[in-house]
Amino acid sequence: MSSARKIRFFPVLLIISCGVVGFSGIVVADEIPEVETLDGDGTEDEPYEITNIDELQAISQDLEAHYVLENDIDASETETWNAGAGFEPIGDSSVGFFTGTFDGQGYTISDLTIDHNERRTGLFGGNEGTIRDLTLDNANVRGTDTLVGIVVGENNGEIKRVHSSGSVEAEGWRVGGLVGWMTSEATMEQSSSNATVTGVDFVGGLVGELNVDSEIVKSYAKGEVTGTDEHVGGLLGWSSSGSEIRNSYSKTEVSGDIPLGGLIGSFDSPASDVYAAGSVSGSHESGGLVAETDDEATLSSGYWDTESTSQTDGAGNDAIGTGLETAEMTGAAAEANMDLDFENFWTATDEYPILEWQVQDVDLEVSQPAVGEGETTDVTVTLTLDDGSTVTASEVAEFDSETAVAEAEAGTLEANSVGETDLTATVAGESDTQTVEVLEPPSIELVDAEFDTETAVEGATVEATATYENTGGPGSETAVVTVGGEDVTSSVLEIDADGETTRTLSWEATEGGLVDLDGEELGELSTLEAGTVGLESIELPEEAAQDSEYDIDLKLTNEADGPVTDTVELRIDGEHAADESVTVDGDGSTETITGSHDEQGTATHVVELHDTEETAMMEIVEPAEFTLEDLEAPETVAEGSEETFTATVRNVGGGEDEAEISLEVDGETVETKSTTLAVEETDTLEFEMPGETAGEVDVVVESPDDSLETALSVEADDGIPGFTASVVAVALVAVVSLVARRR
Repeated sequence: MSSARKIRFFPVLLIISCGVVGFSGIVVADEIPEVETLDGDGTEDEPYEITNIDELQAISQDLEAHYVLENDIDASETETWNAGAGFEPIGDSSVGFFTGTFDGQGYTISDLTIDHNERRTGLFGGNEGTIRDLTLDNANVRGTDTLVGIVVGENNGEIKRVHSSGSVEAEGWRVGGLVGWMTSEATMEQSSSNATVTGVDFVGGLVGELNVDSEIVKSYAKGEVTGTDEHVGGLLGWSSSGSEIRNSYSKTEVSGDIPLGGLIGSFDSPASDVYAAGSVSGSHESGGLVAETDDEATLSSGYWDTESTSQTDGAGNDAIGTGLETAEMTGAAAEANMDLDFENFWTATDEYPILEWQVQDVDLEVSQPAVGEGETTDVTVTLTLDDGSTVTASEVAEFDSETAVAEAEAGTLEANSVGETDLTATVAGESDTQTVEVLEPPSIELVDAEFDTETAVEGATVEATATYENTGGPGSETAVVTVGGEDVTSSVLEIDADGETTRTLSWEATEGGLVDLDGEELGELSTLEAGTVGLESIELPEEAAQDSEYDIDLKLTNEADGPVTDTVELRIDGEHAADESVTVDGDGSTETITGSHDEQGTATHVVELHDTEETAMMEIVEPAEFTLEDLEAPETVAEGSEETFTATVRNVGGGEDEAEISLEVDGETVETKSTTLAVEETDTLEFEMPGETAGEVDVVVESPDDSLETALSVEADDGIPGFTASVVAVALVAVVSLVARRR
């Protein structure tokens, strides 16, 4: 084993220090420690403990030892190591492969950089040992030769529960998102990659090439793969005779002007219980599953999505696997159409199936935890997966209720009877439970409805307002508006127990007729042709504060005899800002709409009514800023008494605006008041503080931009006017003494 030197770069001198053994190259880093100085002794029982990137590099000094990762590692500094070449791969044919164990304990190494110009490139150049429970996140790995992967260049050992993301680029072959080449009885289990992988040939999203007597089980790949020669696939570039792939899938996007496989590039070994669902953009010889097959290749329970892959055949040169549409491979339909082992390895979701081990957590959310008897409500089941992403399983989760008070199935809960029950959702052995309360059934009635528009121009937006009251348990009501017997709009209203809800329903007027809202006749609507209402001019204020609201006055004409509703469009600096309904009097009128703009400077406002446009300019100045200049408050108050506080607020910003000023007592808002101030204008506001119990309280007055705080002492009321607690105590002593003397 050759010794190496550690060299630091300085403007003039190279300073060389001894003691780094087992790897070559110039490392610009902190001191690379001697491996013997790490905590632990390198045995299975007492492995060396790795806590930082320098200690990780030191593994190269002893490739037979056992190591354990003690925390997450930020490896971003490796971008400047070795004159930009980054981290030196651990293990190689020249110094020997890694033969020990590396236990990541579920921790993550992030932002690792490797730019290697020799064979076998990755965190581990060559591995014949065991690597487990490790994540490499956002790695940047580049190799100018062959055998390139984020975690291992050439793997002859065991990889279990290892995950990678980032980018892999190679000028050679056998290139994978996790491993470049697996051979000599190598195994990979419960592992994944979500990387951008670019190579020449034997290129895969997870592994470049799977060689004799090696296997990949319960693993998957996502990300992007690009190849330029041959043997390119979403999961694997090439599987040679004697290797095996089971219970694995690819959702990788595969591209290149060559034959491509959604799952495997060239297929020469058994595979079972697999699918591909990523896009495949290659030559006409590409396949949804594989590009090329050999006579010895066998496939059972293999599927590809004919829509997402854009491939009608499973293989470029042979019929293989089963092609299904997206709807047949997702949700509950997946279990019916895909002969995967959903009992032991797979679980369905509302999207594509995933592997059971990917499910880390289940979250159950009930839209209405308190629901009226006879009502239904949605339930959402969200799965957190191994890579931190989420997917829903509301349609396929197994639901169990403690009692029959409420039951759920396929994302819908039914409230059967008044009472309370615990609802549990289970997916892949993980569960979450929520309590559901079923209350008395809702009793919802329409108590008020309004429709003020009798005549509207065709295409104008018109509105009806409905108020519903619920005197029973929580429930929902669907408000439906019809015009001339035809439904024009509807809205579902969720109403709490003993609650009231008002909703405005709008629609585009196309035809006239009787307007009806849930059986309540609101009046006749007549429609007129465009041009009945005209736009003469618009008027803006000279300036307004950024993000504030301001009035825009429209002078409108009307050719009809009575009021007519129409819709105008407002654009500010060329961007659509709003569509506003206006109702114009019979002889014309000035109507007001509201504008607001988020950029300072001269703003161009255009109001369009059908084919007519009017333009006006205004200045948008810096926003208002509301400072609090004074807070007048007593130092002490009596317990239970109401007190008045006075706050003075000033606008020191650039434009007029409105603000909410609030009074908070011990963090709770007790009163809020509005004020509109021009530049440098002040206002004095009075607030009433309700009676507080004895003790110290914090009083805060807040504006959107400022706050003032004071401490207030609330004195206890002893119940005897004019007496303090000490006076009462003295009086009691005197009484006791008098009684004693009388005895």
